[in-house]
Amino acid sequence: PTCVGTRRKRGTQLSPFKVPDGNSIFLLRVNEREDRKEVCERAFKSDFIFFSSSFPQLSVMTKRSEILRMDEAIAKEEKLLKHLERSIERDNIRFEEFLRENEKKSVEARTMYEQEARSTQEKNNEIRRLTAEILTIKSELARFEEILVDYKNYKDLLFKLSPPEWQEAQRSNVISCKGTKEDQNRELKDTDEPELYFTDPQQLLDLMTELTEQNLSLIQNSTRVEETLEQLQQIHRCTKLHLVTFTGPCNHFAYPQDVLLDALSEKVAEVHRSCVDDRMTKLNTLEKLTNIEKRLSLLLQSLESIPEEKLELMKKIKDSERRTRYCVPQWLNAPPSAHLAIEFFTCKKTS
Repeated sequence: PTCVGTRRKRGTQLSPFKVPDGNSIFLLRVNEREDRKEVCERAFKSDFIFFSSSFPQLSVMTKRSEILRMDEAIAKEEKLLKHLERSIERDNIRFEEFLRENEKKSVEARTMYEQEARSTQEKNNEIRRLTAEILTIKSELARFEEILVDYKNYKDLLFKLSPPEWQEAQRSNVISCKGTKEDQNRELKDTDEPELYFTDPQQLLDLMTELTEQNLSLIQNSTRVEETLEQLQQIHRCTKLHLVTFTGPCNHFAYPQDVLLDALSEKVAEVHRSCVDDRMTKLNTLEKLTNIEKRLSLLLQSLESIPEEKLELMKKIKDSERRTRYCVPQWLNAPPSAHLAIEFFTCKKTS
């Protein structure tokens, strides 16, 4: 090829002093293109020869680099795998610890729940027991209050049954000691024994028997006085009617009327002596009747002021021990009807 090219160059070499024609210029251009193509082919061949001789070495180096890269990747993956294994192992350990802790907490919670349940049951039992005790205490307190009321009533009854002089002495002692010993009395209120007039129960029984007899006699006398008063009122009405009817035009009946009036006056005087005053008085019949009515009104008012409990007690005693008549007290020589008011007011003072 070198020879061919040389020959081309030689055959196509033009004179420098001659202007080339168009054909020459065309040929010159064709030759230049062929020369460049030839140069390129030679360069390609030389490169191909070079690469053909160095390809095995390049392949080995490439494989070695790939092997190194893969070894590094494998080492990295192994390192990552070991790290992941250690992390998984740590997670497993932590999970086992969590399970153990959770089991421990569940056991503790179950134990605590059982303890709380037992404690709640004990508290409920204690509440029920205390509630029952409170109800018992309330019932006992109500019973003690009733007993206290009864004892206060007994105290008042004993105080009223005692003599008036002793009552006045006790009141004066309370008034005198109230200002100076108020604090001491407040401290010793529950420990001091009350002072009683009656030292023997028989004294109280005798007094109650006496008062019962007096009250029974009072009721009997008041009944008799009411009956007598009704009779007197009826006689009085009849007398007034006779006086109005037979005064004036009936002078021939003067003697029987005088006898009737005298009998009425004697009856009124007898009742007046028995119920009002046994002394001789100069009062006329109408004035005596007025005094008898006043006395009867006072007796009825006094009967209304007697407590109902005492009346019930006296009725029971009266039913059980029916008395045929009233025994007059030996310490006063007066008829029962005349002594009625004195007995009643004496009973009121002692009761």
